[in-house]
Amino acid sequence: MPSDKNIAILRRLERQLVDVQHNLQMINAELPGSADSPALINSNPTLTSSDVTVIKTHMLRRSLLLKSAIKRLHTGTFGQCCVCGDSLSSNHLLADPATPTCLDCQNEVYL
Repeated sequence: MPSDKNIAILRRLERQLVDVQHNLQMINAELPGSADSPALINSNPTLTSSDVTVIKTHMLRRSLLLKSAIKRLHTGTFGQCCVCGDSLSSNHLLADPATPTCLDCQNEVYL
């Protein structure tokens, strides 16, 4: 069970996960076996089916990050980099509590 100070973070992560899952359900309801999302595309004519696919992929990734962060809260490893084990900075966690890596490890991936 997370400590009292992490309860607020847990609630924030859970709310974000509910929102992401709801949005994914809405997109999936419009996408039965298709990469097109007419309602999304019609509501924003500049969107293409490729854009919708990118949005869906981003939401799926976000869902996985949120679930992983919730698991880390329950197992007591929240706030530690999943790569090197160092502590994550409080500013980094404040910006995105679902972040799995420290800035050094994150930069290693993208450089």
